[in-house]
Amino acid sequence: MSDEVILATPRQIRAGRALMDWNQTELAEAADVGWAPLARLEQGKGIARRSTILRIQAALEKGDESGRIEFIPAAGGKLEGVRLLPPLTTEPSGKE
Repeated sequence: MSDEVILATPRQIRAGRALMDWNQTELAEAADVGWAPLARLEQGKGIARRSTILRIQAALEKGDESGRIEFIPAAGGKLEGVRLLPPLTTEPSGKE
């Protein structure tokens, strides 16, 4: 069993951001990364830091009140797609 983390591709990050209806500034703020590194990553320019990609992935996976992103792995260990999921609920159910 491997603890290897599969990193999202620029295409998946753009798709996840679009599904969340976030602009680049909103995603950069949610991920606590700069706008310029996010823009370069999405354009596939240069090599992004692993920590930057992981922060962006985590922000999309956490999402907001409208939903969150799931990265869909493909055979061979590469991420293939994304899908929008309902938001995670943290409220206790049925009790006030």
